[in-house]
Amino acid sequence: MNSWDLKALDLRPRLPEILSTSDAARAIALDLAAGESLSDHEVHERAWLVVLDGEIEVATSVGDRVTGGVGLLVEFAP
Repeated sequence: MNSWDLKALDLRPRLPEILSTSDAARAIALDLAAGESLSDHEVHERAWLVVLDGEIEVATSVGDRVTGGVGLLVEFAP
């Protein structure tokens, strides 16, 4: 079993930290400052996004869109 205290990680802005990876999924911690965004991404394995602080807006290339704050969980298909 692996576990992480995500709020205690010493993350650097915009530098993802890979926590775990396998053929099925990858766990990455990423700190984005208010107002920042990521460019388009393609995932090759199933991916989940969890908001720990602040608020986000997520949009897909097919027009799906969701906004939310702390506790929001978003799942992306491979």
